[in-house]
Amino acid sequence: MACETTWNPLDKDAAYTLSEDDEAAKRNNTAWTSLRATSPKNTGKHYFELVFNMPSGQVLAGIALSTMLLSNFVGADAAGWGFYDNGNKYHSGSATGGTLGYVTDDIVQFAVDLDTGKVWFGVNNTWIDSGDPGAGTGETYQNDLIKDNDIYIAASTKYAANTLRIRACDTGQVYSPPAGFTSWVVVPLSTLSGTVKENDVGVARTVRAYIRSTGVLYSSTTSEVNGSFSLSAPDTATEMFILALPGSAGGDYNALIYDGVKGVVL
Repeated sequence: MACETTWNPLDKDAAYTLSEDDEAAKRNNTAWTSLRATSPKNTGKHYFELVFNMPSGQVLAGIALSTMLLSNFVGADAAGWGFYDNGNKYHSGSATGGTLGYVTDDIVQFAVDLDTGKVWFGVNNTWIDSGDPGAGTGETYQNDLIKDNDIYIAASTKYAANTLRIRACDTGQVYSPPAGFTSWVVVPLSTLSGTVKENDVGVARTVRAYIRSTGVLYSSTTSEVNGSFSLSAPDTATEMFILALPGSAGGDYNALIYDGVKGVVL
């Protein structure tokens, strides 16, 4: 299931080409330009990750207002707060040094508290400058513009060889959000539910869900005394089969199989 927050094909410099369900952006010329994601936030504490393939370096990423110019890098004006791959931090075109930079395939992290106007930058589960988003301390920036406006995920690069990937949904992220924060998008769990019956009477049984194409066990539970059960599923597209096993004492009934079922988001 594709994440609902991606790079926005209508909110990017023309130099970027999007792919991978709009989660990847690649330059086709050489100059600093930017792009923003869909689904801005304006309240709460949110977390997202970005991953770059950047053999040429020269990447800046972070957060931005809708007014940030796409013809420059994130942080080049007052409407953006950016994290440069060399560790520098940028806002209003002013750079300050940081304690940590990033390279290809590093997990670049961002925690944003939109109620206090704070943002933290991190790499591979280390927050720069000893920041602690969970404690609300050591923020990279604090600015009233961050708490009074819609805030977008944003990124920029200078070289055509670089690819920028967004990871806004919890299902695609490597690290857990800091305490008190949630992923930019939390994907609802998909479930398989039903009722196990013998002679039309609900019964308690061991119930297991398997991925149909591989036979791999995905989840297991015991149905309630009335036969009702709910199992987790990977998504709403993967075909599954459910096996309800007879009692350990070898009851009068065989295993029940529900084949070709798919998860449902509740």
